[in-house]
Amino acid sequence: MTTKYLLLAAALLLLPPAAGAADPAPKKGNTLSLGSGKPTGKLLTRDQLRQCLAKQKALKEQDAETAQAQAALDADKAAIARADAELESEATALQAERAAVDTTKEEAIAAFNAKLAQRAERERARDQRVADYNTRLPAFNARVQAGNQVRQGWQADCADRAYDEADYFAIQRGK
Repeated sequence: MTTKYLLLAAALLLLPPAAGAADPAPKKGNTLSLGSGKPTGKLLTRDQLRQCLAKQKALKEQDAETAQAQAALDADKAAIARADAELESEATALQAERAAVDTTKEEAIAAFNAKLAQRAERERARDQRVADYNTRLPAFNARVQAGNQVRQGWQADCADRAYDEADYFAIQRGK
């Protein structure tokens, strides 16, 4: 009986160890998060992290484009406000000038009417600028709203989710 147990013990020593015992767990790095908070939740897989990083990059590009479009809209709005102020000032001046026009002279009336026509042309140009602005505004707002939805998705899926720093560096190396 003892020989039987000795043979069994010898056989067990010759068998390869279990798979989990043979390969120690790969060394992991620090646990970080893409958001500003502490890393929480289940650790992102490398593929999930890759997707989150791609979304984050796209969001940054989108933010830059949105800021540029916002700056253009703001510049147009400021130009419209300046045109409004100039037209208002000009209307006041023309009203004062109208009282001084010698209505007995055709050339004085024609000169005043020419000034009114020039002002009317500037009003049409201002109105066209307002129409262009109002046409671009809904598209811009829709773009911002779509961007906000993408950002909310990123916040839910990626921000403050824990990931392994080693996975991040592996992705940076193209793995």
